Amino acid sequence: MMKKFTIALSLFGLLFIGFKAKAQDDKPEVKSYFGIFGGIAQPIGSFKSTDYNDNKAGFAKKGVTFSLDGSFHLIGNLSLATILSYQDHGQLNNSDETILSNGYRASYNSYTSTVTASNRYTSMSLLLGPQYSFLYHKFTLDARIFGGFTKSLNTPEVVVDLTDFENKFSTFTQYSSGSLKFSYGAGLCLRYNITDGFGVAVRETYLRTLSDGIKIENSSRTTTLGREQTRLPMMETQTTFGIFFNL
Repeated sequence: MMKKFTIALSLFGLLFIGFKAKAQDDKPEVKSYFGIFGGIAQPIGSFKSTDYNDNKAGFAKKGVTFSLDGSFHLIGNLSLATILSYQDHGQLNNSDETILSNGYRASYNSYTSTVTASNRYTSMSLLLGPQYSFLYHKFTLDARIFGGFTKSLNTPEVVVDLTDFENKFSTFTQYSSGSLKFSYGAGLCLRYNITDGFGVAVRETYLRTLSDGIKIENSSRTTTLGREQTRLPMMETQTTFGIFFNL
């Protein structure tokens, strides 16, 4: 009887060890990955504002963003994440030009005013920072903070033409900017592993330049009346969807 009990106990022990080993094998692990994302870029704050009296108002529009995204697993649930993104925030429309035109005409007490805008808001960002991942079965929730640089590729170029009551002309220009500025932000990403090799994901990101924003150049003006933008803070949220590949 004792011999049978010993044999049964030994078998139970072996089964327990086997089940425990399998459970450890099935436990999800944080892995390095590479992803491709695309979605909506929504300007916020002064970047979105259309207030003529706010010299930092950007008149930016909802646009698109595309990014290459990845992380390198360091230890435990901690990784080093990086993102290279492209953003497009549209161009000034007729309504924006009318707001600016009316504002300049009032500021200069001008007889007529015409505002002509060209170029779009386009930029690229390169960001790097720590990422912590929470795992549950095939789902992974990534939380990250990051810092890096945003390079403006273009901003709207605005030409203002004024005519006073004596038919004297005045023209000045706000030039398109190609400035480089330090930027920072944070993000959350929910990933689902379809297989061990790849999956799908949805990401929400907050991104902004430092408070003073990118530099804006202007042509020489004879007076300091009216709106003159010299700095443009860029603030936005990005909602993107993509696929990722575990490495």
